[in-house]
Amino acid sequence: MTIQRAQDSHLYTASGAHPLDLKLANTFLSRFCGLMLRQALAPNQGLLITRCPSVHSLFMRFAIDVIYLDHGGLVTRCTSQLKPWRASAGRSRLSGHATAHALELRAGSIQALNIEVGNRLYHPWFALPKQGARHA
Repeated sequence: MTIQRAQDSHLYTASGAHPLDLKLANTFLSRFCGLMLRQALAPNQGLLITRCPSVHSLFMRFAIDVIYLDHGGLVTRCTSQLKPWRASAGRSRLSGHATAHALELRAGSIQALNIEVGNRLYHPWFALPKQGARHA
């Protein structure tokens, strides 16, 4: 399983720009495995799972916070303290913004970073041309 690391990621909230050390899960296997059987995350670490409107925490050893994002990195929903052996769906609470991706962070990050619906994640992956995208 290959999970790519991105160094230049920031989450913009009302309390400022928060740098994050994110790994990118953008293949079927890396998305499916996620954080299963891994050690707990450090305070600024996380996993950005692309094309993932819901997550599970099967075979996980720790709780996580899940931030759901639209196609451009806008926060559409936040789920705090998802415990092991649970599931969560990112149904959008912002009309017109479909949930497309999930960001898994250390439990307590939503509160610590003041993350709310409408905040934005900057990650280099959002700037890449997508397969099948039409260019003007």
